[in-house]
Amino acid sequence: MTNPSYEDLVNTLEAYAANRMTVDSAAHILDVKRKTVNARLDRVGRMTGLNPRNFYDLHKILQNREVLWRCVPTKT
Repeated sequence: MTNPSYEDLVNTLEAYAANRMTVDSAAHILDVKRKTVNARLDRVGRMTGLNPRNFYDLHKILQNREVLWRCVPTKT
């Protein structure tokens, strides 16, 4: 599995939040598998130390997206 880009992570978080924090709905909107959405949420959790499956933590992450930008390695 390749590392998701910053855009992939943010799009996943936004789709997850916009669909009442439902993995199935986010996966459908993004046209990816549930496993991919879960893996991206896990990665965001490891990168930020917050749980994106928790409403308050998800809100903090989305309000501070620049933190993700600094955490995602750049592609060379």
